[in-house]
Amino acid sequence: MVKTKSNKCNDYKRPLPKLSKETLSEVFRHLVDQDLWVCLRVCREWFEVGVKILWEDPLSWGYPVINVYIDFLNAEQRKSLKNARVTLPKLHNPMDDYSLYIKKFNLSELHDAIFSWLLHTENIDEKFRDLFKGNFNAKAAEKDDATKPIMKMMTLLISQIIKLLFNSTQGLEMLDMSFNHLSVGIPSDVVKSAEAMKRAFTDLTWLRVHTNFTSKLISEDRLDTAIKIFNKMVELCHKIEYLDVKYQYFQNDKNDKNDKNDKNEKKLIQKLVNQQKKLKHFTIRRSDLLFNHMVSIGEHAASTLVSFNLSGISMSPQQLQPLTRCSQLSTLSFVRCTDIKQSGKNKNKLRDDGAPTFIDSSGLFFLSVKKIYLYKNKISPETLKSLIKMTMNLEELIIVNNNTEAIINAISCHCGNINYLALTLHSDTTFVALMDWLSLSHLKTLVLSTHHSKIINFKDRPNQSLGSMLYEIGDQFPLSLTSFDVDFEVTPQQLDIFLQRSNYVFEELGLHQSSGLRDDHLKLLMNHAKVSGRLRKVTFDRIYWSSPDENLESLISFEGSSLEKSYFSPKLLSEAENFINTINSTSVDPFIDPLQENFRTDNIETMDIDDPGSE
Repeated sequence: MVKTKSNKCNDYKRPLPKLSKETLSEVFRHLVDQDLWVCLRVCREWFEVGVKILWEDPLSWGYPVINVYIDFLNAEQRKSLKNARVTLPKLHNPMDDYSLYIKKFNLSELHDAIFSWLLHTENIDEKFRDLFKGNFNAKAAEKDDATKPIMKMMTLLISQIIKLLFNSTQGLEMLDMSFNHLSVGIPSDVVKSAEAMKRAFTDLTWLRVHTNFTSKLISEDRLDTAIKIFNKMVELCHKIEYLDVKYQYFQNDKNDKNDKNDKNEKKLIQKLVNQQKKLKHFTIRRSDLLFNHMVSIGEHAASTLVSFNLSGISMSPQQLQPLTRCSQLSTLSFVRCTDIKQSGKNKNKLRDDGAPTFIDSSGLFFLSVKKIYLYKNKISPETLKSLIKMTMNLEELIIVNNNTEAIINAISCHCGNINYLALTLHSDTTFVALMDWLSLSHLKTLVLSTHHSKIINFKDRPNQSLGSMLYEIGDQFPLSLTSFDVDFEVTPQQLDIFLQRSNYVFEELGLHQSSGLRDDHLKLLMNHAKVSGRLRKVTFDRIYWSSPDENLESLISFEGSSLEKSYFSPKLLSEAENFINTINSTSVDPFIDPLQENFRTDNIETMDIDDPGSE
């Protein structure tokens, strides 16, 4: 039966099927905050679903959120702020109690948002904009007549908003409660409500806690409060899946009080680690408790641990022995680590329970580990070789490290399954060793970079630039390689020679250089795609690192000159897109510090917040 025109018109008038709240919630979780804010204005049902998602992570918006939370303070709290000479905004009439929905709390973000709000509302003079910087001393600031009022305002605002959020939340999921000396700290009255602490900490699955309880820059009452909160965390946090801890003892500040704090802190950290039975991701920074933590993880999280990360720690492969029991462990990261000194004096050192801290590593293997990240470590070739040998089933290796020659030799002997290699070339890298391994490998993806190390050639080819050797590198590619990415200068002539000798194997190509790409580069890539029929993705102008205070134009390349953006004429770009599915200028640098992971997955710029009910 053929539909008439009138039938079609009637079809258009039929109401659209109504989406369930579960479906709406799933859709909304894929939107950025700005788009989700617009969705809240569509109808009441959308508002009820979206508002809970939007307000899970409000501190990421910056200072505007402080205005909103001040609306929810009671008359007594507002009066205390006015007594501290804080000029408050006029009260609004919010459509909902947004403080109920917070799931992610970051103490540093709250501190920064409040300080920015005080500056923005002219409660603080602009001359104090740099108050909380590297030379900040909380003790001195609380005694100085010029900064004492600022400290009082900051302290009161932080106290009131933390109490509001901890009392209101239906349960935090993510908490970054790092106790940093570059802040006013946490006011003591925050810890008086046991019920608020329980509500905030009991359901946590993500916890970052960095401590410096022995710093002389933190006043004693702030330290006491921090220790009490840390005690509460240890008591209540039993469901952690992501744990990031940093213990830092200031040896130059030794005194009886510091020694006591140091011992208590160690016990608390160890107890926190001991009681985690669901741990999936564990990061340790600057701690001398490494082996104790290893034993705890091997005993309590053997069936759950997925990734393990070390940062700024003196270590040895032998200390990792307890982790070999972790059957799900797939990723290891070593960031700025050093070799532990195993002199005759401490080589057979015992832990508190009598177990040795050094164990023979022969025969120890991480059978489940598929990925290793080595970032700016200062560890010996022997240590590197031991680490590689313990991971014989390795599939992915990212190297921002010296001693690359030792690593290449180690993977040649022990890791035949690597299919992804990202390598920064250092002064000890030889062309012969890399090519010998490359030709026999089963690589699918190869990323070569120099922007961290300033190297422009191989050790055994001192008079040849990397760009001029590109075709020789391509001659050694295994048949399995489908993705190749370079981060050094390549002229159109060098690229042409390389592509002609590449046997048209590429599905993805990345070209990143400080001078940017031009039409000549794109023409060659387009012609390669025409002939091969396989090239589907081209990336360029990599984002080298991300920081809220930096943008691509302001970054400095390894040569010391400003990065230039690539430019392709619109006509050529349009033509190239007929043969290449994706031509992308936002490829992210794989060589970033893996432990500089943000508190959330997305960076959200400061938002101007107006209540959806205000219109």
